[in-house]
Amino acid sequence: MKTPWWKPYIRRVEKWELDDVAIGANRRRHREAYGISLRTFAKAIGLSAPYISDLELGRRRWSEELIHRFEVALAKCIEEKR
Repeated sequence: MKTPWWKPYIRRVEKWELDDVAIGANRRRHREAYGISLRTFAKAIGLSAPYISDLELGRRRWSEELIHRFEVALAKCIEEKR
C-alpha cells in the first residue's frame, strides 16, 4: 500500500507548557523596575514572600490564574506608588 502524500507532514505535537523560568524572570524584572520590594508585593498579592521568590526563580509552576493575580497585584502596587 502506498503511503499517503500527507504522512511526512504529520508530527507529534506536544502539550503546550508555560516556561516557568522565563515567566518568573520577566515578572521579577517588571516588579523590580518599579521599585516594589518582594515583601510589599507579597502583601499585595496575598502570598508569602518565599513562594513568590520561588515563582520568580522558576522553582514553582505558574498557572494562568497566578499570572493574572500577579498582574493585578503589580498594577495595584504601581498605582499606590504614584
